[in-house]
This record gives sequence, C-alpha cells and structure tokens, in this order.
Amino acid sequence: MLLRLTSFATLLTATVGVCAQAIVFNPSTGILLIPSVRVGSSTYSNVRLRADVSLEFVLTEATPVPGTSAAAAVYDIDSGVLRLPIVDVAGASYRAVTLQNMGDYRFRLRTAAAPSLALPPLRIWPLGDSLTAGTPQGGYRSRLHAHLIGAGYPAEFIGTLTVNGASLTDPEHDGHSGWTIAQVADNVPAWLERLEDPDVVLLLLGTNDFSEANYRGSAITRLDDFIGQIAAARPQTHIIVANLMVREEPANSRIVSEFNPLVESIVNAHAAAGRRVKFLDMRPVVPLSQMSDGLHPSQAGYDRMADVWYAGIQSVLSPDGDALPPAISRAVAIDAAQVAITFSKPVADDATELTNYTISDGRPIHSAMLDAARRTVSLTIGPGQPAPNFSVRVSHVRDRRTPVPNPIAPESTVVVASASKRGYVNNIPGAACYRIVYSLDLPDKAAFAVAPVPYAIDRSDTSEPFDRVAYYVELQRQDRELQYLWVSMDAFTNDLKRVGVPTASSGGFWQRPVANLTVLSNSPRIGSGKGFVGNLEFWHASYGTANAAPVGGASDSTYDFGDSPFPTGTYGSMQIHHSARGQTLFAFNNWAGSGENGFADLGIGNDPAPLPNGGPDWTLRNNAQDYSTKLLQILVRPTASVLAPTCP
Repeated sequence: MLLRLTSFATLLTATVGVCAQAIVFNPSTGILLIPSVRVGSSTYSNVRLRADVSLEFVLTEATPVPGTSAAAAVYDIDSGVLRLPIVDVAGASYRAVTLQNMGDYRFRLRTAAAPSLALPPLRIWPLGDSLTAGTPQGGYRSRLHAHLIGAGYPAEFIGTLTVNGASLTDPEHDGHSGWTIAQVADNVPAWLERLEDPDVVLLLLGTNDFSEANYRGSAITRLDDFIGQIAAARPQTHIIVANLMVREEPANSRIVSEFNPLVESIVNAHAAAGRRVKFLDMRPVVPLSQMSDGLHPSQAGYDRMADVWYAGIQSVLSPDGDALPPAISRAVAIDAAQVAITFSKPVADDATELTNYTISDGRPIHSAMLDAARRTVSLTIGPGQPAPNFSVRVSHVRDRRTPVPNPIAPESTVVVASASKRGYVNNIPGAACYRIVYSLDLPDKAAFAVAPVPYAIDRSDTSEPFDRVAYYVELQRQDRELQYLWVSMDAFTNDLKRVGVPTASSGGFWQRPVANLTVLSNSPRIGSGKGFVGNLEFWHASYGTANAAPVGGASDSTYDFGDSPFPTGTYGSMQIHHSARGQTLFAFNNWAGSGENGFADLGIGNDPAPLPNGGPDWTLRNNAQDYSTKLLQILVRPTASVLAPTCP
C-alpha cells in the first residue's frame, strides 16, 4: 500500500533532510516502527503500527521487555497520547509527533510542534578509556543517547570504535580500554583527521594512569596538555572534562591527592584563556558500591553517569546548537575550480548566496552548494589562475538558531592553499620515464569475482620489457586536501597482467618481498625515501592474521604486513608494505567477492585507528565511500629507458 503524504504534511512540518533517528514511518508499507515505548512502569520493544489511507494507525505488534529502561517514545495511559520526539518519513523528518488513542489502540495523528527548521546532527564524541567504552552494552552511552533524542537533540555519536555498542543505534565512540592519557593523546590527531568535527567532546580519562603498571606521576600535567591539544585542533568544539570516579586502592588515594583536586582549576584556566572547556564533577556520581569490579560501574552506575553527562551537554548546547556565532573551521582547495569551506556549526540554507563570498585573487564565484550536514559550502570559482595562497572573505552567513540566528563575524577571512595538482607527472619528479599500464577509479563497492576490473586504461597486452613497477594512488575526502603516494620497486614479474588488481583471472598472487622501494608522498603518515625493503600481499582469497611468510616484526594476531591467504574465500587483498618500518603504504581490500561484504577497505599509510578485530592494514574498515577521489595507476619503467638513472 502506498500512502499519500499530503494529509500527513497538513499537520506536521516537514524538515529538509533526514536525521538518523530510530522511529521510522514507511509510506510504502504503511508501517510505523518504534524501537521502544515506555508505558507507565513497563517498556515494549519492536512496536509496530499500521496506517490506512486516512492515517489511522492500528497497533499490530509490541514485545514486553522486563523492567524499565530508556525508550524512544512514551505512551501516557491517562491521556491516551503516544509521543514521538522525531519521525523519519520518506526523506523528511517530523518533530514532536503525537498520536491520540481513539480506543482499542487505534491512533489518529493529532498535532505537532510549531514549525521549525531542520536540525542537522549535533556531533558528540565520547572520548576516554573503558569507562567510556562501557561494559557491557555501551555503558552510559545508551541512556545518554535516549535522553538526548527524547529531548529533541539531533544527537550523533562519533568515533573510530563501535565495540560494546550492540544495543545502540549509534554505537561510535573512542573509549579505548586500558589506555592512558598519553596513549589517547598520541592518537587524537589521526582520529580528528578521519572524523567529522565534533560539537562536544565528553572527556573522561586518566584512571589508567594510576594503575600499578602505568603509574609515573604528573597525570594532571598530561591532562592539562591534552585539553590544550584538543582545543587548539578544534577551537569551536565544547570540551566537557570530568574528574575521576572512586576506584580500588592504592589508585584511589593517588587520584584523591594528585589529580582530582586540580582538574577543575586547570579546566577553569583553559576557559579563562578563551577555550570552550567546561568542568563536570563526576566524582560523587557513582559510589564504590556501584563499581562492579572496583573500577567499572554497574549499569546503575552508568545510568547515573549518563544523567550527569546529559546535564553537562544541556549546559552548552540546545537542540539547535550553541548560542555562539558560526566561524570558519577550515577551507580546502579541492581543485583549481572548487573550494570547500567548512563552518564550525550547521549554517542556514542561505549560506549558498554567492554575495556572501569574495575571492582575493578576483576570480568570480559561479555556484555554491551546501552539504547534507549543513556545515560545508562548496564554491565553484574561476576561470583564472589561482594565486599560490589566496583568501576567501565570508559575510552574512548565519547559523540555524531560532528564533534569531547568529551571524558570522563580518569580513571573516580564511587563507586557502592552492590545490595539489592531480597526476603522477605533476607530483612525482622524474616519473615521465615510466609507462602507464593500468588506470582505475577505485569503486566504493567492488564485485571483481563476478565482473571484470573496470580499468579506464588497460595496456597490459604490450610486450615491452620492464625493470621496475610503480603504484601511484590519489585519495581525497570532500573537505580535505588531496593525498598522493608513489611507491616503485624492482620488477617482481615480467607479465604485465600480473601487476594489476590480483583477481583470479589475472593470475596475480603475490606474497613476497620486493626490493629497492622508492616512496614519495605528501601524507604525514608516510616516510618518503629510497632503497627500502618491502613486501606485497596481493591475492583474491580471504585471509587470516597468522604471519605465514614469515615477515620480520609482523603479528600473528593482527591484520598487518604479515598475514596468511586462505585457499578459498573472496575478500581480496592488494597491499604494499614498508616492512622494515612496520608500515602499510597502500591497501585496497574487500574487492574480490560479489559485493556482499559491503564497502571496500582503502587507505594510505597505517590505519590510524584500527578496529579491534582489524589492524593497521585497513582490513574490515569498509571506508572507501569516505573518499570523493580514489585513483590507482600502475606503471612500469621500460628496461631500455635512457632516463633510468633519474627515475624514481
């Protein structure tokens, strides 16, 4: 049954774009799916209502859940009103929906809140150790997410991990079990490179610095430095810093004497310096009696933590963001004709007015497009020759606060470095003496078991002898600078068909060392140079973590530069490693099946935040869709090249 939405729209105010919420109405089936509903002291899950053409909803399914828990919606028994904070309907989001029980659990759409703008996601970054990861099932994060959604916050948790999140519709976080302040701080720059800008960081970290194995004093200094590190990297982000909860001795006494008394004062010092940092007193929230093992809270303790975090978020954000004006976070030249300007918070749709922007080198602006998150405006500019470093002046851009939006500071200006040029000829000195064999725009999803590799260039039928093979890769996210990698090596085969993507039909299957690597890259994660020893892991099969080759320094328990191909399977690996440094230079995985395994894995350098079941070689990352540009080119140097001494 296909329902017309016109009657729905007469009572509800549609908002552009869909926030990732849990309650969904499918007009094709007429099913309203609510993951959980609180009814008095009871909770029901998997609640389904079916609508007819007059939008009368009949309850068809509800499963009782033992006990009382956080719920996505609430049914008031006395009034017969079912309250739904937000409902996704065919590409639009409807807020504050209420359904009235007309008897026998037949509901009529009754009313909605006053018209409002769409609320793009507010990104919340839970950051810390196992107290953030939560044991089991997400710790405080499940209840906190329910609080936020129930209050109308378009909350979106972000992070590089999803472990301990099975009960969450939004499981991302960066709670790294057992990690100290220094370990987390060392990884945050790489995580921020991958993550969208957070609106709020929930920082609870330091208890592992007081464990016997890690204790070395000065933890408060490391926390102070770490807060400054985050604030400098993302100055428009609110950082809510909690002190440490009670735990077993002797760590507890050290925390009480060396750490907790100083946390509030260092937070206040950062705030006095103009940073968006706020203290949260977590110490009295969970008593020792609610610490299940002397360190980690019971679920009751985690629920108390969620309540306090929720109050902290409310103190800096309302559902439509904070009260501060938007600012420019960064600007990147995507290419010679396109600049992406990312703002510190969601901006109004009229941010696309061309008169809001002026290019310092005089080039005209032809168009502007605002992304789905309402944070990045892409400007198409030109023609003309861009200056090496030009600036963009921005005025009149507003945030999405109601009823009165906040404007950006007048004449806000950002300097933009000219875009990196595309192509190995522009980026790799001396590469002109190589001959291109393959060029491939890497797909988001690959099915090379059932379809040929869609090379844009395929010159593998030529028979010219060669003595070196090179792989050139370009990756770029929409609002980040282009990254490129060149890695060349002594030829490991004389068959051009076996240097490409190692499908079953190509005959390419390489688990072997390679010599005389030359590595050139603009990625800060890659060490450029020449004369290196490396190794290839090229195969179309699935594989495991055992270091089968074996490769010196590789792990038997992590997917890295020394793994073991299976006789069968269709995952696929195309990896080049600088094995002496324990570094993956390039990885393209999960391409050898029929598309059943999701997005491909793709990266330059080691994965900065490997999945717990993955590793630094990007296995299981499923991230190819993150890149708007993803180019792989494979070249060879003819043996007779007179330019050989100058070739990379």
